[in-house]
Amino acid sequence: MQVLTFSLEGSTFGLPTSVVGEVIRMPALTGLPGAPMGLLGLMNLRGRMLPVVDPRFWLHIESENPLRHVVVVLGEGESMGLAVEQVDSIIETAVHEDVPDMVDERLKPLISGYFQTERGFVFVWHSHGPYFLWDLMHQAGEMLS
Repeated sequence: MQVLTFSLEGSTFGLPTSVVGEVIRMPALTGLPGAPMGLLGLMNLRGRMLPVVDPRFWLHIESENPLRHVVVVLGEGESMGLAVEQVDSIIETAVHEDVPDMVDERLKPLISGYFQTERGFVFVWHSHGPYFLWDLMHQAGEMLS
């Protein structure tokens, strides 16, 4: 499997490249009043407005590190931006298709498998993982309104 790896507060995650449209530097974002927690705002990508999500909020990762890149994640009929601290590389690797016990419970719905590098474990998100975060934001927004 080909995996794009990215970092969030010292942890390395991956997304199948089949759902990655492109990676861009963090653009200027348009904030939305009343937006769900974790939604940073909207970005203009060649005339299309895409929501940009900060996964650290939902993963309970506290970090002072700036979000420097947006991974454009392709969905069925829609796209979204996943803000990350750093994009590391694209790796062709075998992925163990299970979720190890060491994975925090709140991460398990996002993770489809893992592989190991010389730097440690890389947890690979399901192709629908970013949309799972999007669903969480909508549910939280509905509960707050």
